Amino acid sequence: MKDIATISLLNDGVVKIVYLAKWKFTYITVSKLRHSSLQEDFNHNLLMLKSLSNSNQVTELYGYCNNTYLITKYYPYGDALNVPILLNNMPSRSKCDICFKFCVSYAEVINYLHSSPIGVRVMCDANSLQKLLSQFLITNSLTLVANDLDALPLVDDNGIKCGKREIKGTFAAPEQLWPFPNETFDDEKMPFYDEKVDIWKMPDVCLWFLSFCSNQRLIDHLDSIHSRCKSKEPRKRPSAREVLEHYKAAAFIFKMNLN
Repeated sequence: MKDIATISLLNDGVVKIVYLAKWKFTYITVSKLRHSSLQEDFNHNLLMLKSLSNSNQVTELYGYCNNTYLITKYYPYGDALNVPILLNNMPSRSKCDICFKFCVSYAEVINYLHSSPIGVRVMCDANSLQKLLSQFLITNSLTLVANDLDALPLVDDNGIKCGKREIKGTFAAPEQLWPFPNETFDDEKMPFYDEKVDIWKMPDVCLWFLSFCSNQRLIDHLDSIHSRCKSKEPRKRPSAREVLEHYKAAAFIFKMNLN
């Protein structure tokens, strides 16, 4: 960690503490493991960054030290929860273009994770809209990159389960909820599921971005693909690629500038 000067605290998370720092003339982000008991989660995040960081869909990894520190690119705009603040400084005529650009970018990230070079990956640490949005950082070109990859399991032949605790709430996909209401939750009895849990959440994310502009015609146009995403049966939901293609087609139809 020689020649790195810590400037301020950015985030005090469960697994790691994140600082804004400076190395020579470059601003960087330094993430420090909070406690050795969380080493497995920290190592998983590092593995995912090492495996996926060469893409434009994931935070850029600069380096790491002793499995205790991660050094990544600094994104001044912060996470996706800052979108409404960011839009306040934008011309009103371009707000819808920017909002929908975030929809497209989000779909690109999910599509990449579902077809990554290390297999189909699911964003498990996203059981509320706010939590999910906090997992994405805004780039200078107003796109999104996945940042917090502590819980990004591989979908194998059996499927996955996002942790061993009961998941509740309407944001989670139906198959993630305990299916036996008259019984106490038991992880061993909980059925497995797959990447279609990410698809269930895509309409909520996109409609949150679009809530900061007025374009009801676009929202109505997206209803067909969003309705399919909300199918109770996972197999009836579209793939992330289908959602992405639908979004891009909508951008063309509505003459939206995504550059």
